[in-house]
Amino acid sequence: MCIIGADSAVGAPLALLLQRSKLIDDLALYGRVRPERLAAELSCIPERPTIEAYGSSNDGLFCALKGAQLVLLAEGAFRTSVKREEHFETHAKAACEYGKAIGEEVPNALVGVLTSPISAMLPLVWECVRRSGGRLPERRVLGGATLPAARVAAQAARLLNVDPASLKVYVGGGTCGTSAVPLLSALGEEHRLTQVRIHHTNRTVNRISRDPLSARPGDFFAVRLATLSVPLPSPAEKIWRP
Repeated sequence: MCIIGADSAVGAPLALLLQRSKLIDDLALYGRVRPERLAAELSCIPERPTIEAYGSSNDGLFCALKGAQLVLLAEGAFRTSVKREEHFETHAKAACEYGKAIGEEVPNALVGVLTSPISAMLPLVWECVRRSGGRLPERRVLGGATLPAARVAAQAARLLNVDPASLKVYVGGGTCGTSAVPLLSALGEEHRLTQVRIHHTNRTVNRISRDPLSARPGDFFAVRLATLSVPLPSPAEKIWRP
């Protein structure tokens, strides 16, 4: 298994979770900023997977991908001082590079795209794989975004004073900011919210993606680990396929 972008805000905590899996034998970590630090820390945990780190030099990307049956693309770093358009251009360029490498090295692997915005990066990765000569089937490239639904469930559960696990919430549109639209009407009659609470929940969900960064401006970990809740599962999940 290979995590591309293991040194990113999503990749680092995700690597920690996967390192504890009994289903993984080898876990390759690829990153641009000294992924060997993360690998050294994870190697101290007495779990089954063997950890290997690869940097951007000496064909590190292809070495990390070699033999991988599952590839997770988690590249991405968010900073409040950079516009979303610049983030998109940076992530799109990286997605094309990685998609081409995946098509050349592991054309039969299962690819999970976690780079934001997922709805745009997923078809971009698949197209780059296809153009590189790879024959990766469409259903072998997946992208999921559980974080918006998890945020809505957490906020609604607090207002209703219930267990978040008992709520099944769906989010339409995008994955962050005002593009994420919580479908609170689908909660059912037993969990009906007033219009005031619906408005409050919508504003909270639209704002909360920026809270971890604005709460700690200039903090190194606020950039690298903006939110540890990104890789956590939620009651509802959105899946995109090209």
